[in-house]
Amino acid sequence: GGLLKYLAESYTLERVVGLTLNQAHLDFIAAYQNPRLEARLENWAEHVPAEPYDVVFAWGVVEHAARPDLSAAEKVEAYRSFFHCCHRWLKPGGWLSLQTIAYGNMRREDVSRFFITEIFPESDLPSLADLAEGCARLFEVVTLRNDREDYARTCRAWLARLKANRAAAVALVGEEVVARYEKYLKLSIIGFHVGTTNLYRLALRRLDRL
Repeated sequence: GGLLKYLAESYTLERVVGLTLNQAHLDFIAAYQNPRLEARLENWAEHVPAEPYDVVFAWGVVEHAARPDLSAAEKVEAYRSFFHCCHRWLKPGGWLSLQTIAYGNMRREDVSRFFITEIFPESDLPSLADLAEGCARLFEVVTLRNDREDYARTCRAWLARLKANRAAAVALVGEEVVARYEKYLKLSIIGFHVGTTNLYRLALRRLDRL
């Protein structure tokens, strides 16, 4: 919701459209009451825009495009389906802003079972090679950054705030959930710091000759 609000208020855009699967998220965005901002309760795989977009922002989406039980080839095909959708949504020469957590200097089979069973049971991370193969002949990679240390700092801030409000969090969701998220954030800080997980930020331009 914050990104949509920023885009709608900071740029002279005719329309800003956001997709979410969460009703509370949808209600939060609707409370902005901005006529140029449209939020939809819709899966990206089913989205059909009223007209092509100039830019698509996909932040934290790719992590959920593939499941842990898929083979390496099936994973790439899942990412390719995602990039095909983005290609269809965009005008010729349009841009895709992509941010995703990804495997770094760690093999897929070495990932902690805690993440698979307790945090993201239906999701698997891409590798940089997966992303490159997935967008091949659909998008030109214009810029690529690995800002993993940024996310390490973010997770430290989240953990500090959770600890500062721990009693309220336990009252809201229970000790087990709070302890699980504390462990998740601690492991994430280590992963981003040592490079087993990366944070990729890409700017991609749609290719119009397929």
